[in-house]
Amino acid sequence: MFRFLAVGVIVFLVTPAIAIGITGWWLLHDLSSLTRDAAQYRTATECDPGLPLVPCYRLEAGQLVSLSRIPEKCGSRTDRLVIKLESGTYQADISFDCLAPIVEYLDTSGLVTAKLYAGRITAVTSLGGTVFETNDSPAVGTSLAKGVFPVTVVFCGPWLLLNLIVLVRQPRTLFGLWRMLRRGRLAEGPSIAA
Repeated sequence: MFRFLAVGVIVFLVTPAIAIGITGWWLLHDLSSLTRDAAQYRTATECDPGLPLVPCYRLEAGQLVSLSRIPEKCGSRTDRLVIKLESGTYQADISFDCLAPIVEYLDTSGLVTAKLYAGRITAVTSLGGTVFETNDSPAVGTSLAKGVFPVTVVFCGPWLLLNLIVLVRQPRTLFGLWRMLRRGRLAEGPSIAA
């Protein structure tokens, strides 16, 4: 009974608290550099030959060499484009959520427009003029990182809250567990009579 109680407290109270703490620490630690990179990317101007040190982007029209649509779970997919630009051939992956419509990338002249930033294709413009960020875009990483913490809180938070309410309403449970831990009863295994 006491082991069951101890395991229950660890599984339902300690583990969610640790998960929320680790996720929060990870976000505070890594999100600042991701946010800084995304802010530089969003405020970048079009490249000027006179200012080579400033973060900038180039819009180039190129030939779409190949397009692969890779299906994933629940109807989501990744479009893998190989684009031949003036400066070389690049591969760009664009991820789509569940049940997203099929996107056409070629314009009427048979070219695709790509945004180059820091030597990578970070965005591709569709036939309708919609800009799709690729997986190499700094803006994509920040949205993923910002989504991890809320998901962790949504899954672990109710467990943590429910167990805290139970422990507050039944303080003897926590006190009894503490007393058993101090006496060392939980450290010993069950005795087996021969």
